[in-house]
Amino acid sequence: MNEAKQTKRSQEKVILVCVADLDLELMDRAANKLKLRREAESAVREQRATFDDLVTLEPALQWLMDDAVAYRKSHGKKNRCCANARWYGYGDWKGRGIKERLLELVGNASSRRIVKPPLRSSYAYDLAYDSIYRRLPNCRNCGCL
Repeated sequence: MNEAKQTKRSQEKVILVCVADLDLELMDRAANKLKLRREAESAVREQRATFDDLVTLEPALQWLMDDAVAYRKSHGKKNRCCANARWYGYGDWKGRGIKERLLELVGNASSRRIVKPPLRSSYAYDLAYDSIYRRLPNCRNCGCL
């Protein structure tokens, strides 16, 4: 019986050590994430940010980038391709434009109340706009140009 108690205590100690290690790892990750956010906010304010800095502050921007890249992959080699229809949301993409969703996330005209101040700038909007739009394929045989 005494041996069983010692085994149980040893197991409990191992569990406590594992939980403590896990807590420290989570705290380190949280601290690192906070540091990255502060660096990204500073980069946006100082107008030296990259698109990745914007994504650090608003992860949903990556979804828009992924959407543009997916459109490029699926339509980039087709005979007819209209990047502007995808961007502005007309034609086959009526009501599903990338720009409309971008406006919700960054810029002075953002419709979301929870947008952080660094993202409520024309600089952040222009950077996001240019970065994402450049990933779309060039228009071909669509009448835009």
